[in-house]
Amino acid sequence: MDFNPNSEAHSEQIFGLPYKEQEAEIIIHAMPWDATTSSHKGTSKGPEKILEASYQVDLFDENLNNCWQNKLFHKEHELIAQYNQQAHQAILNNQVDQLNNLSTKLNNYLKEQSLLAYKNNQKVICLGGDHSTPFGLLQALDQTYEQFSILHIDAHFDLREAYQDFDHSHASIMFNASKLQACKQIIHLGIRDFCEQEFNYAQTNKKSVTFLNSSIQKQLFEGVSWKTICSTIQQSIQHKNLYISFDIDGLKPYLCPSTGTPVAGGLEFDQVFYLIRYLVDQKHHIIGADLCEVNSPLPNNYDATIGAQALFKLANLIKKSNANA
Repeated sequence: MDFNPNSEAHSEQIFGLPYKEQEAEIIIHAMPWDATTSSHKGTSKGPEKILEASYQVDLFDENLNNCWQNKLFHKEHELIAQYNQQAHQAILNNQVDQLNNLSTKLNNYLKEQSLLAYKNNQKVICLGGDHSTPFGLLQALDQTYEQFSILHIDAHFDLREAYQDFDHSHASIMFNASKLQACKQIIHLGIRDFCEQEFNYAQTNKKSVTFLNSSIQKQLFEGVSWKTICSTIQQSIQHKNLYISFDIDGLKPYLCPSTGTPVAGGLEFDQVFYLIRYLVDQKHHIIGADLCEVNSPLPNNYDATIGAQALFKLANLIKKSNANA
């Protein structure tokens, strides 16, 4: 293959990589949907902005040798953009049933796309869009694997039932995921903004394990190492098959200032990827992932640059984990 990973990007594919869909190891499904966002809109532009920023990411990663050989393919879906436009019109017309119908169509579409990928021995990353978008991928995993755990990195629990009467709200994704049969466990990490109902659900639902941001920061302030905390998190994960759901607002707000609902506090970029690398080293098998809620309206594309870097490292750790499997 005539490809120089040290030169500037020449391909229009993600990170300037040269791979085709049929040869890809990981399919990145771009989901330009933000109809259920309850604060600042704009995450529907996240996949487009991250693709643009990806061309500036250098193709080296200490987590994976020859990472440019990780065969990624970014797949755009104009149909989802059309659904998003229709859904926004439905909201303006107070047609909640119509929006719920469109959300179901989105879920079914991504589920079928994902099932096809897993049938072809490919893995899938859902690139949102708001945090409602990966549910179809989770449904596909529910049909593909007997059991898996979810590592949910977020400022919010997302455990509201049909928030704002939207069956598949961004604030309901983990509530809906908890109903899937193969999803045996959800590890909530970095949570710091939630209502009492969500907290009580997390405390009483047998699938939920919670690492509140306040608890994590207290341990760090008192001298507990991040490695020790990562070990505790890892020991709480019951299954080797692991799905990673990464809402960008799980990070500190300076890393995602334009996301829809930024919250003070949170995790550092390096803490998140130290943890994921630690889990991979402990032989967890990352079966899929999502990266959501990136909104990048700033002229320097700041948020999307962070998002592209996160996507790059996440994809490489998925490959590394599958090499270990």
